[in-house]
This record gives sequence, structure tokens and C-alpha cells, in this order.
Amino acid sequence: SVVRQFGLEARHAFRRNLIATAGIKYNVADYQGVDLTERETTLSLGAEYFLNREWTVFGRYDHLMFATTAANGDYNIDVARVGVRWRQ
Repeated sequence: SVVRQFGLEARHAFRRNLIATAGIKYNVADYQGVDLTERETTLSLGAEYFLNREWTVFGRYDHLMFATTAANGDYNIDVARVGVRWRQ
């Protein structure tokens, strides 16, 4: 298969410790020797709040749209993630 990926993400710091992100990704997979093409588009929003140098609280929302030339293979999903990150 031949896979092509494109993406763009923007980050904005509302404050030193509060950063928001928004992005879009697009993947296309064309399969050789088979009449099959898959397309995937992902829209995402996120935020990070830095409590201090080591601890971060974050949240992210992704909406994925999958389309294929295979019968009954298209779908949309939503994914939400919330967590805490520790770095040392």
C-alpha cells in the first residue's frame, strides 16, 4: 500500500501554564493490486495546565472520520482523554 499523511497543529499559550492545541490530520492509504482506498480524517482539541515543572493536567478530544471503498466499512468515533502527567 501507499500511505500519505498530512497534518497541521496549532498551539496557543493563554498563560505561561495554560496551553491549548487544535489540529487536523488526514491519511490516505491506496492498496496496490486491490480496489481499496482508505481515508482517515482526525480533528483534535486539547489543553494542558502546568501545575509546576513536574506535574501537568491535560485533556484531549479527537473526532475520527474513517471512510473506505470496502462495503459497510465507514465509521466515526469520538475519543476523550483526561489525565495527569509527571515528568522528572
